[in-house]
Amino acid sequence: MKKSQKEKKKLLAKQPENAELTRLKKEVNTMLGIYHNPYVVFAPYIMERFERTHIEEMKPQVTQFMDNYYLDFYDLDEIMEHPQLKDAFDSYLHIVQYYYLLTTTSGQKEFKKIVQWLPTESEQETLLSWPDTYIISLFYPIVNNDNIYFQDLKDQATYEVHVEDRELIYAVQEKQSFFLALLLPTDDKYILSPLAECKNFDNPEEILSQDVPKIEWESELFYWYRANLSDQLNLAALNLFDEDFETEYYSAERFTDESDTEFAERLLQQDPMFENFPYILEVKQLLVKVIQTFPQLFFAQANVFPLLETLKILFTDIEIEPENDQYSGDSLSHFWLLLILEYLPKEVERMENFKVNPDDWTDNDDLDFPF
Repeated sequence: MKKSQKEKKKLLAKQPENAELTRLKKEVNTMLGIYHNPYVVFAPYIMERFERTHIEEMKPQVTQFMDNYYLDFYDLDEIMEHPQLKDAFDSYLHIVQYYYLLTTTSGQKEFKKIVQWLPTESEQETLLSWPDTYIISLFYPIVNNDNIYFQDLKDQATYEVHVEDRELIYAVQEKQSFFLALLLPTDDKYILSPLAECKNFDNPEEILSQDVPKIEWESELFYWYRANLSDQLNLAALNLFDEDFETEYYSAERFTDESDTEFAERLLQQDPMFENFPYILEVKQLLVKVIQTFPQLFFAQANVFPLLETLKILFTDIEIEPENDQYSGDSLSHFWLLLILEYLPKEVERMENFKVNPDDWTDNDDLDFPF
């Protein structure tokens, strides 16, 4: 019997999903052959299955839930510039998303379906208990020989954690921090969600001392983490702003018996921007001429970086206006620019054929051009 067009469309629509499920299940079975503890495999693949085959149809509900705990738009824009904080935020979001699966009515319904889809036998009962047995809190890791324990900072209870990745143990030892984490029970120990680091977070007692019902406290915990992460972002932005005004330093002192060329080469090596510059020979020739013309300006307390910045400006295809009193660059760079233009005009003129577009400098280099 021929299928109708409507039935054919339904069948075709199911094929990509079935192919995806088949691939995921193969991955699960492969990973079960690698890890000793099956729960270490099941926990991430529950979320993998949810994200790939469930989340689209539940998107409005999930989005509304996640929006409660998201960073503000400004912070979302800023966090991409800070890898450590971004990693912490990604881990935090992973915990919040798992929390949706474990605690909301719609999430628990999908969680049960996914568990039943997994290739589990004896583990299924334990997995299905997770909505009632999970623990979310702030924890401090304690490493004892090959064992690692997580102490709940709220009630001081200690949980032995199953870890097959030794690098994680080394990482938590090195960080000397406490973490926001989700603990899930197995037959004998607990397994971990990703760890959201709380290093330098303020006032943990503010959240730990709250005496409210469990669900309400967990929600407040997420708000506390989000607020602290936002504060860390603002602090990082301020530090970055300050660093913009911290002058890099390398002494302009000349070594004994160092030739003009050797001296110029050593100074240029301090700025990686010159490493692949196409006209580095011409830059070096100009610097040698500057060294020969102003030997008295190269001494131990002098900083070479303003001069290097000036060289980059001179080898950039821009209209230079040295008389501009509102030049926004470093004043020492402006001083070097005036000196070179005044006393080495022929050398500057010869450089006209060796200038690059301002865009040719990498994004990491922030030149202040004297427009």
